[in-house]
Amino acid sequence: LIETNPIEITLIVSDESKEYDGTPLTAQSYEFKNGDELLSGHNDEVNFTGSQTEFGTIKAGLDVIITDEEGTDVTKKYAVKVELGVLTVYQRQITVVQEHVEREYDGKMQYADEYNVTSGELCAGHKLVLPEKKTGRINVGTTPGDENPPVVADVAGADVSKNYRISYTPGSVTVTKREITLVPLSDEKIYDGTPLVAQKYELSSGSLVEGHKLEVKFSEKGKTDGEASLTDVGELTFVISGFAV
Repeated sequence: LIETNPIEITLIVSDESKEYDGTPLTAQSYEFKNGDELLSGHNDEVNFTGSQTEFGTIKAGLDVIITDEEGTDVTKKYAVKVELGVLTVYQRQITVVQEHVEREYDGKMQYADEYNVTSGELCAGHKLVLPEKKTGRINVGTTPGDENPPVVADVAGADVSKNYRISYTPGSVTVTKREITLVPLSDEKIYDGTPLVAQKYELSSGSLVEGHKLEVKFSEKGKTDGEASLTDVGELTFVISGFAV
């Protein structure tokens, strides 16, 4: 009985890398180490193991079956060593900018609820999801936008933000004054010994927010105190000197 030692060969799995795209990264190639080779007429069939879809790294190996020219499995004639490769998925880089919103006061909460990807792109089926607690504003003034970037969700709604490197610029919410124009209206009556008080006006442009009411103050033209009223026969010029909503 003649016994031969297995032929030692080492297979090196090549490293692979890519930017995250939502699909698995697998090993694609290998090579023999230091000139190792199979015997003449022998062939190898390789099945790579290990895959990486999300951001991170993992080792990649392979399983090999060696056959002779007749297709017979002769793998046992070899002592196969495998040097593992490394699969690396890098974060996908995108730039996200929150909108700057400017709206006229209407008594309602205003939000900057739109985001734009200005460089790079989301993977197919992915979308930006608004935060549950959004930054908003009701009254006149400006509020900075959301401090943190929106979440990236896949088609199933799962949070896949860790796979993205997001450069984020927050926006803002600005509420401007609601413009209205008030015009004082003339009034008259026959003398009766009681004051005729200025109290009529017209809202000539703009409108009040639903549920709001005006309290208008009138004064004699050129004066800032006292009401605009006339008791004796004559004429009085008056203006709207103030109002409250």
